[in-house]
Amino acid sequence: MWGGLMEKNREVFLITEQLLQDKIYYVRGHKVMLNFDLAAIYGYTTKTFNQQVKIMKIALMMILDLNLPEKKLRT
Repeated sequence: MWGGLMEKNREVFLITEQLLQDKIYYVRGHKVMLNFDLAAIYGYTTKTFNQQVKIMKIALMMILDLNLPEKKLRT
């Protein structure tokens, strides 16, 4: 991995602004970061990171108490 807190050996790496800027891509006019890059920054595997994103998405939907048609649009 290129940076972040590694799960297995718990080493800390310096994440520079330039390193982050290099991981930002433009897709259809929007700035995006790929899930495996974000997972590396936070020291998770991509699978674990995606699971956490899914959990947070569900929690946010519950907090906002969206009605059913809005949920279909956002999922």
